[in-house]
Amino acid sequence: MIKKGLISIILFVFILNCSTVYGKGLQFRDIEESWATEYKFEIYQLSHLGIIKGYEDNQFKPFKEITREEFIKALISLLNVNLKQNNNQTFKDVSLDRWSHQYIEHAVSKGIIVPTDYFNRYFQPNKKITRQEMAVILGRLLKNIRQIKKVNTINFNDKDKIDNWAISYVSIVTNLGLIKGDNSGNFNPQKTLTRLETAIVLNRLLKILNPLEVSAFYAIKSYGQADKIRNLDQVVFGWSSITEDNNGNVKFTFQDSSSVYRLPEGYEEVIYNKYNNKTEKLLMVFENNTKLLNKLLNDNYREVVEDISEVVKEYNFDGITIDFEGIRDREYNKENFINFLDMLDKELKDKKLSVAVPPRNVNNYYDGYDFKRIGLIADEVILMAYDYQDKDFLSATAPMDKIVEAIRDALIEIPKEKLVLGLQVVEGVQWRYRKENNEADKPLYYQPSIDKVYKSLKEKNGNVEFNYSFMMPVFVYEDEQEKNIIIYENESSVKSKILAAKYFGIKGIALWRLGIIQKDIWNVIKSNNIN
Repeated sequence: MIKKGLISIILFVFILNCSTVYGKGLQFRDIEESWATEYKFEIYQLSHLGIIKGYEDNQFKPFKEITREEFIKALISLLNVNLKQNNNQTFKDVSLDRWSHQYIEHAVSKGIIVPTDYFNRYFQPNKKITRQEMAVILGRLLKNIRQIKKVNTINFNDKDKIDNWAISYVSIVTNLGLIKGDNSGNFNPQKTLTRLETAIVLNRLLKILNPLEVSAFYAIKSYGQADKIRNLDQVVFGWSSITEDNNGNVKFTFQDSSSVYRLPEGYEEVIYNKYNNKTEKLLMVFENNTKLLNKLLNDNYREVVEDISEVVKEYNFDGITIDFEGIRDREYNKENFINFLDMLDKELKDKKLSVAVPPRNVNNYYDGYDFKRIGLIADEVILMAYDYQDKDFLSATAPMDKIVEAIRDALIEIPKEKLVLGLQVVEGVQWRYRKENNEADKPLYYQPSIDKVYKSLKEKNGNVEFNYSFMMPVFVYEDEQEKNIIIYENESSVKSKILAAKYFGIKGIALWRLGIIQKDIWNVIKSNNIN
């Protein structure tokens, strides 16, 4: 009993200390030792994105002053640009072989750094950057990409200490909330910047960059949140699928009473509601029966394509989302799926074609999706970057390192202006450890709906810790018979994924699904300057 109890304690410490099978075990041991712990989210978010990394000894060194070249490197990394070889040498002390040369030259080429600001063309890359210098650099960046007009409204007590030529830039960044004063109302223009302050400011900057479109799926039981449609850029109605008739023929079905993916009663209230006129409306064709998809793709699917197109026209949908899950690269399925999409695209003419695909780094990846050619044919590609968990051991549904890896991989072949990050926000994953089980017994695995998860959060006496290895919350509670661990999405984890999408500059995010999306998740979507 003592040994079994010890194992349970180790297990829970393992989870609460943010270690995970899937995550990289990203932990900075020096953050907990100071007030920097208040900004753990900002630090870990940028670390996951590779913008500001830690040191080899697992320290972040939050209060270490940052140099000019380090700040420029972090800023250009946040902009996620493809640096091209640049053989210019703008500054006498930034040689071609210096590690920061390409970052500094890119900043010069974009007007973020103005060479005449630096005496005799000496950048002094190792010099610690001041708050005023940072404000000027960020102000110039924002003027270039957002066409912000100069403003001169500054209310700091020490505004007389800000150089006249810098006032307009300080005004821009402070009015946008990127930089704030201290508790005494001072800006402290000549104070040097720390790594922690840099992480905080760059997170705020990332939040206002790269607008995202927001779409959501309306399927199964979504009517309870039909009023949210008017706030979306796009809604995808999950009202159709593929079926097989009594003669063995594969058919498109839109009104199959035996399917949850069917046209519901009272549909007119949703799609023809005048308040939803500005929201783009697509019809989803869903199927995850591998055998049925195999039969469809190896048959004459022209009738299916024509039937889909006819429904789109009849009900005045703006396009189609194809969500065929489980396609294997067998019997020419990969090629046939491309041919199917190509035929459908031509049949739809000016209507939109959206295609959902699984990421290539997920468990049991289905290899029947040619990312490059799907990216060429489709107007939009939804990357369903979730379901990374393994029921046999503790793991997260959508850990940040996997999300970053999946997006980066997809962008190799899919244009970023077409890529949409799919977020599954209606289920969590839960492991139940029976107290009387033997040590080697596997826990019971469940996928509770998100409303049940939030009910447990209210009713159960437990502890919630945000796991910074995979940027998701973990809820641990115990009752008389079981120890329970639940990993789920909340406002912070969704915010993390939104920032990742903004970092990569992709088209938007797509939420699965309307109906039981929790209030805190809606709030972060509305408040996070998505578009």
